[in-house]
Order: sequence, then structure tokens, then C-alpha cells
Amino acid sequence: MAPEMYEEHYDESVDVYAFGMCMLEMITGEYPYSECQFPAQIYKKVIQGIKPQCFEKIPVEYPEIREIIDRCTRLSRTERYTAKDLLIHDFFMPEELIGLRVEIKGRENAVCSTGNEVQMLLRVVDPKKRREYKQKENEAIQFTFDMQNDKPEEVSAQLALEEDSRTVVKLIQDKIIQLRKDRELYQNEQKRIKIEEEKHREEQQLQQELKELKEQKKEKKEKEAKSKLLRSFTWDICVVSEGIDGQKVPEPPTATIPTTAVATTDRCVSHSITVFECFVTVLA
Repeated sequence: MAPEMYEEHYDESVDVYAFGMCMLEMITGEYPYSECQFPAQIYKKVIQGIKPQCFEKIPVEYPEIREIIDRCTRLSRTERYTAKDLLIHDFFMPEELIGLRVEIKGRENAVCSTGNEVQMLLRVVDPKKRREYKQKENEAIQFTFDMQNDKPEEVSAQLALEEDSRTVVKLIQDKIIQLRKDRELYQNEQKRIKIEEEKHREEQQLQQELKELKEQKKEKKEKEAKSKLLRSFTWDICVVSEGIDGQKVPEPPTATIPTTAVATTDRCVSHSITVFECFVTVLA
């Protein structure tokens, strides 16, 4: 069931989605989302656009079927094939009726490209017509089509027989229209990926800055705690020294105390410095 059916706002694109799922079941022999144990799990995957696990089991020798299923079951209805798109797809073209087929050579590269020139192939699939075109079964007429400047009618006149010219024009037009759609879809997908990557980098940078700030605050607190502990400990030592010599101990310091201000008596200074050095060594 297409994602938008859960919201009860849908159109004919849900039928295309269902068609894609039927093809997936037929090519793999597995029911889509059979890996899920509960309906809630299926719902979660469907509304997030996660393909069934059996999608990865489509045999590699059927790239066209994989591409059709992928485009029919996209999360966004605007990215799915329409019924018209499927009718003009190579996989569903009635070759036995027209005897000709136009292909885009290196279609994946053509979709990723932004250039106007496209390498195309004209294949004669009808054995009777093949004799008229003087082609072998594994041969094809390769030609370059400039989407910006060339006209299908002019190109077709140079390639096909007169009775096949209109058919070839229609085949070329359909291929170029579909290529433009696929390019637009690919470019939008690349933009989305780029935005997500940039967002991910910004989040990582922010996390790193927060981590460094946290470490700086932690380090500052540790230093303040050590300083406070040192002042308290030094004062206690001074008190002990006063008990030994009977000397008056100065008032407790309010800041980090230099060695010369620890005590006013030689005995207090001697005891304070010795214990202070030991204490600093332990803290370090």
C-alpha cells in the first residue's frame, strides 16, 4: 500500500506503486516486507520510503526491472513513473509491432551528465526489417543527438526508411523526454544529498565545539579546586607550625598565596614550604 493511502489523500499514482510491488514479488518470489512481524513495522518502513529487503534480491541480470520497481515505489508520488512513462519504457515496448527500438547508450552516465549531446542506438528487432536495413541481429545504428539543436525529424530522415521515419521520430522524442525527467530527478537527489552532508558536517562541528568547551570548563573547575585545596592545606600547616613555635599565624588568604606570604615566622615558612612541595607533587 502506498504511503499516501494511510493519509487517505491519493491519486492514480498509488496504482503505479502497487504495480511496482507486484513486479517485486514476481521477480523475487517473496512477499514485500515479509521480514516484518507486525503491521506497525510495515507502516513505519513504508512512510519512511524504506524498500523491502527482497528489493536487494532482484537478480543483477535484470537492471531494467530493478529500475522500474525502484521508480514505481518511490516515497514521493512526483518521483514515480506515470502510466504513460511505463508504456514508452523499453521493457514494455511492443517490438513485434513496430520492429524498431531506440536506446540511449550508457544511459546511467547520460542521466548523470549535464551535456546536450546524447549517444543513441537504433536497433532493428524485426527480422524482416533487418534485411531491409542490412543489419545483423547484434548490430545497431549509433548516432549522436544534440538535445539543444537537433530535431528528431531531421535525424530520423537520415537513419530510418521512409515508412519508419515517423515511428523513429516518436521513439527519439520519448527517450529525450524521459531523459530530461530522469536528469531533473537525479539533480534534485544530488542537491538533497549535498544539503544533508552539509548539515551533518555542521552538526559534527557543533558537537566538537561543545566538547571542547566542556573540557575547558572541566579543566578550569579542576584548577580552581586544586587552588582552593592548596590554600586550605597551606593554612592548616601554618596552624601546626604556630603550635610548635608559639608564633602568631597571619589571617587566612583570599587568593593564591605566594611562598613569602605563607607565614611570618621562619619556622612556619620552613614547615609550610616542605609540606607544600610534597602536596604539589602528589597533586601533579
